[in-house]
Amino acid sequence: MFGTILLSMMMAEGPRVKVTGGTIEGTVEGGIRTFKGVPFAAPPVGELRWREPQPVVSWKGVRPADAFGPRPMQLPVFSDMVFRSPRVDEDCLYLNVWAPATGKKLPVLVYFYGGGFVAGAADEPRYDGA
Repeated sequence: MFGTILLSMMMAEGPRVKVTGGTIEGTVEGGIRTFKGVPFAAPPVGELRWREPQPVVSWKGVRPADAFGPRPMQLPVFSDMVFRSPRVDEDCLYLNVWAPATGKKLPVLVYFYGGGFVAGAADEPRYDGA
């Protein structure tokens, strides 16, 4: 019986949502649906570096949204900066979404970190919606 329960837990799917680029699958913990590392624009690399963001590149299948996306290359400029993503990349245009697991339509707060190309990343604990 334990094996059956464990297998069903391993096979359980997280919440799925259709977004502009495709379908993402997040997690549920403590009554909160979480979607981490959701791309909101095309990677700003190569000819797109220092240009306005371009539409997100679509993907096929279901994209896992259970880990923070890469953070921009930077040093921890402020003493309270804590990075939770081990990955650093120019491809860093990702956002995170936290929502009650109830599915009720509620007001939404959208916050994109600033930093003036000096500091800031979506994985900083100060921006955690949980």
